[in-house]
Amino acid sequence: MVAPMAFLVGAAVDYSGAVELRTRLQRATDATALQLCKMAATTTDTQLRTQAQTSLTSQLGTQTYSIEQVSGSTNPRQVTLATAASFSTAFLRGFGSSYEAVPIRVVATCQTPQD
Repeated sequence: MVAPMAFLVGAAVDYSGAVELRTRLQRATDATALQLCKMAATTTDTQLRTQAQTSLTSQLGTQTYSIEQVSGSTNPRQVTLATAASFSTAFLRGFGSSYEAVPIRVVATCQTPQD
């Protein structure tokens, strides 16, 4: 009876950590997408990616993440930013679970009015 209870408590702790990381990643991605949307419509996707990297790093600190997509369009100005991270489980790994890491992916899109 102790092992199943320990598994459930551990799973709850791991789930909580994954949800917290997803929330942090979504907030940082949303804020960065809004910031990118304010950039000039002539900004290239490469410039958007560079600015996204800078902004996300300042918000997420040492958290490892990746930018899966960053793209912009004009008239109306629209920016889409997709990011991903991985949450390493602490408890489920100890039970031999195949869920040693939980993949997390979030997307943010913003649009400004047409000129």
